[in-house]
Amino acid sequence: MPYQRPVTSRCYVTTFQKIYDAFVEIIDDEVEQTFRNLKIHQFLKFPAFQQCIPLLYEILKFWNAADEGFVVNGHLLKFTSDEVSLLTDLPNRGDEIKWKVDPLTGPLSTDIKTEITKLDRLSVNATKIKTFIIFLLSNLFFPLNNHKTPRRLISIANNVNEFNSINWASCIRNFMVNEFNIITDKFAMEKPLGYINGFFSLLLFLEHFSCNKPSNPESRPRFLRWEGNTEMYYTQESATKLFKFLKNNEIYVVLQDVINEEAEGLGADLNAIQNLKSRPHLHPSKFFDNHVDSFAFLLSEKIRIIPKEFQKYLYISPLYRLYKCYKHDYQMFIQHITPDSVRESKLIVQPICFQSHWVLIVGKLKEKVWKLYDSLPNPEHKAICTEVIKQIHEDKAGVFPSDSNEYDCEIFVCKYMERAILKKKTDWASLKEWQKYMPKFRLNLDMLFVLR
Repeated sequence: MPYQRPVTSRCYVTTFQKIYDAFVEIIDDEVEQTFRNLKIHQFLKFPAFQQCIPLLYEILKFWNAADEGFVVNGHLLKFTSDEVSLLTDLPNRGDEIKWKVDPLTGPLSTDIKTEITKLDRLSVNATKIKTFIIFLLSNLFFPLNNHKTPRRLISIANNVNEFNSINWASCIRNFMVNEFNIITDKFAMEKPLGYINGFFSLLLFLEHFSCNKPSNPESRPRFLRWEGNTEMYYTQESATKLFKFLKNNEIYVVLQDVINEEAEGLGADLNAIQNLKSRPHLHPSKFFDNHVDSFAFLLSEKIRIIPKEFQKYLYISPLYRLYKCYKHDYQMFIQHITPDSVRESKLIVQPICFQSHWVLIVGKLKEKVWKLYDSLPNPEHKAICTEVIKQIHEDKAGVFPSDSNEYDCEIFVCKYMERAILKKKTDWASLKEWQKYMPKFRLNLDMLFVLR
């Protein structure tokens, strides 16, 4: 069987270097000075370390959406805008842009790549500057799966003054966090992972693991430390083995050798960087802060005390899906699901976490139907449930209490779980005011945890 790439990256660093090397030959001092003023001159000296798909695939497995970082051997490698700033020399200050909400009406990134290769010495300086900026934004910073370019990025490339007002370090960080979260969900659904910006992922690997030695340790920005690094030749087997046998002292939780002047010049918070110390942390698949499982345990205790109020049910931890995704032993979470236990129960209850949002599915064993409880109704949430349990029937829209913010969904799932297993039928329409009681629900839950 021919080798199939588990993930694809459009960021081929050697290709970028060839384009930038050719571009440098056709620009004059005026264009170079403009790039210095825009804080992007460093990208004219782009490094040529090799792309490595098997290594990239292994790195992405360690992403933890809840902590927005990579968790390796119990160490949290937090992915911050300060780090992006230090890696790239892009200042961590300025305005945020919400370019993803704009229509994708700009030219294709592939067409932009073609345009920059067509430029020559006779091309107008303004055209050279604009083309370089939009190539940087569309092909290196924010490459999209469909190759399209948001209109907002095009307008920024046309306005040099606006470019300098944007916090590109923060924008790149937020873009990559979203990309990593999407990849994590695709892992869980066992779907092809698609495209990912490989430049930043592999750069993080180089900077955070001592098995890599920079060829130019004093160079800045930090991506220039790896100029000429060609040691990233891994098969899928060797990349897996690398992390399997990785020692704790081979992991750098924070970037090494960062000095005050370097951080201050970029607006990066050196104290915040240095305070990202290693702490015990469970693998992403173990949900370090799993309130839902904790609540399920408390609920089982409540049922043991007053069993007459509740239907008998079988609980499947959200860890089941993640353990299966990460190829761990997931049988422990479903070993209690047997023909006998199913015959003796009325319901199967399973919480699911998707892109940091929680939903609940409840299987009614007698009726042979599944119901989805979602405090922020969204077709994507329904899709992930369909992947976990193939036959899902969703109640009519608007029947259940709605979540007016994005951080109470975990508490909603706990309340859904408590109500769904009651013997007495729940009037969901009467509970649409749940949102205003969230502070009380949270306090009650915290007190239960403390008392236990």
